[in-house]
Amino acid sequence: FGTVRVWNGATWQYYSSQTSRFLRSVSGYSDTCAWAVGDLGTITRWTGSGFQLETSITSENLYDVEAVSENEAWAVGDGGTVLHRTAGGWEAVVDPNLPIDIDYRSIVMTADEDIMIVGVDGVIMHYTSGVWNPLKSDALGAPALYSLVLDPVSGNMVIAGERGKIITYDGMSFSSQITGTTDDVFIVRADPAGMLWAGGSDGLVLMNTGMGWTPVFTGDTEDVRDMDFLPSGDIWTAGGSDDGSCVSWKVLHFDGGDWTPYGESGS
Repeated sequence: FGTVRVWNGATWQYYSSQTSRFLRSVSGYSDTCAWAVGDLGTITRWTGSGFQLETSITSENLYDVEAVSENEAWAVGDGGTVLHRTAGGWEAVVDPNLPIDIDYRSIVMTADEDIMIVGVDGVIMHYTSGVWNPLKSDALGAPALYSLVLDPVSGNMVIAGERGKIITYDGMSFSSQITGTTDDVFIVRADPAGMLWAGGSDGLVLMNTGMGWTPVFTGDTEDVRDMDFLPSGDIWTAGGSDDGSCVSWKVLHFDGGDWTPYGESGS
């Protein structure tokens, strides 16, 4: 419902996002530049003191955004939607190699003009040397893919999806990793030290120090939809639950010793 919170280092502050539509992803470039995207093409920008709606050119639901600079960002969503923002505003990316019948879920720019997108039905699109190409993987089993991140240690792309799937791509081939779970994995991230983390349904949190994925007990069972890290090593997760009639949000904070929950319920 357009809920946004901004952490100022001590407390979560309330701001108006200028919308009541669901917001599903946020990406920041600096303290004064971040974008959040959501349902019906909603795009709102953080300016450092508040949020401002930006003109969107789609009515499709948007699921992920990647901030690149103060003026550049990418966003993806349902119906094959790929958007690119420059100083001139948002425009749709249309290419005959980009399928328009696929719902995209995550986008990452790994280097200048090198982009990967994942989505439902196991779709993986790679943009390099000015060309979009689909990547196929027998290791996937065609699940929905929800998130991807560049592993800063190995240089491989790490992709997460439904039924506990986490796979790696080294630029040539895919390999499936053992996660020990069949829960959906909604998010995969790398912390400032280069350690990989993942979150998913029913409170799933996994960590990988380079020796494989192991579960992390947080004491909470609500879905983990996103996570991020402070340079000090603090971990934040965001998520919640939806039983069809009531939606609740849950934020978890790990300070290096304990997990602290923040929560709020509303219909």
